[in-house]
Amino acid sequence: MDPLLSVEDPSLYDLLEGERPFYLDLVHIEATQGLAAKVNEAISRGLGTVGELAEQDISALPRLSPALKERLELAQKGVRHILANLASLLQNINLTSEEQKEVMYVVQSHHLLRPWLQLRQQIESLGIDLEQRSSIDRFVFREFFASKSFKFYLGRHKKIASLQIENFFPNPYLQAITVPVYGHKTFRDLIKSLIEAHLVAGQETAYGWMSEALISAFASRVVPGKPRGRQNETHRENPLKEIDAYFRSPSGEIDLISLKAGPMTINDSAAIEMRNKFKVLIEDFKRPFQERRYTQELTKDGSTIKSVIYGVTYGREVDLTNKPRIVKEGGAEVEIKVGKALWRHVSGYDDMYLVILEGLQEGYQRFEAMYGIDLPELLEAKIDEVSIAAKTRFGLQTTNLTDPEFWQQLARGVFEEIGSTP
Repeated sequence: MDPLLSVEDPSLYDLLEGERPFYLDLVHIEATQGLAAKVNEAISRGLGTVGELAEQDISALPRLSPALKERLELAQKGVRHILANLASLLQNINLTSEEQKEVMYVVQSHHLLRPWLQLRQQIESLGIDLEQRSSIDRFVFREFFASKSFKFYLGRHKKIASLQIENFFPNPYLQAITVPVYGHKTFRDLIKSLIEAHLVAGQETAYGWMSEALISAFASRVVPGKPRGRQNETHRENPLKEIDAYFRSPSGEIDLISLKAGPMTINDSAAIEMRNKFKVLIEDFKRPFQERRYTQELTKDGSTIKSVIYGVTYGREVDLTNKPRIVKEGGAEVEIKVGKALWRHVSGYDDMYLVILEGLQEGYQRFEAMYGIDLPELLEAKIDEVSIAAKTRFGLQTTNLTDPEFWQQLARGVFEEIGSTP
């Protein structure tokens, strides 16, 4: 199964005004070309809402391509899982039968092209007791985060399955001096370390994308006035390019959020640039409405900008480097919120950082249940496959790393191309 389409894809922004919809988190559409047609095709077949997708007989729908049918069936499993778990939760938190019906109706009526954030807002409007609503809130959040990690595991599966010897080219100099550090004994150990390093590098990038997806449970990622598309000169100068999302309180106060995946993801020059951009943003908002260059569209409904948040997804503020302090020089409105403090601020729940963790862990259980794939087993099999291919590729007669002849053979295989490509 292909991973989700990038949320930065311009065609997706044009189609859905930038918000990642519930539908595309369930139906893993991979193609840029024909995206609108695929979505409209499914919606036109009576799959407009969560409830419709749950009840529809996918196999009876005519003219579905095999790929779209597979994705719709997967989405249906996800929706049915959500509805079953929600029904169980509503009974356990002692809602009246009428309140249970109201919540289920809101969820079942939620249009698949609308983002999760709107679903939460609809549930809030029901006027349910605060303690009971917090349980529903946490459920919705967990499901949202599970959908994000489910996507991550789809991507890991695809990545592992596609690995070939051509993805790796051992550096005999580097490997010879580092093998003693890690205690590798066999060539398979060496290949395993190369594959794991390759996957870890991809995971860091994937988490960067995921962190932006996580914030969209609480805040809109479509920032009015922020340029989209190509990185032209106008885009680079616009201070809103530093803003990843914004959070609007019921009173109309706006928090602009610049999100960092981790505590160490910014250097001096980036911190100085961000500080300067924040200054420009704050000064721009303080001008009369008609004179605002960057924040006019964001505040045209009378909203006020309360703060500009430098948000870090995990860690503690005490552990940060001096870089965020440079950013904070952008003005009194600049706030630093790290880990627990960030998630508490945007969600209103002190334990949201743990709810996120629970949801992310649920994603793997769902992946295993739906696909029946054990990723560790798949990885071990791939290590064996690449190790065997590498022996042929580099003409290795021995795979004992403690044997000096191994390194001679590997060097000849790399430098002289004695081996053959399988």
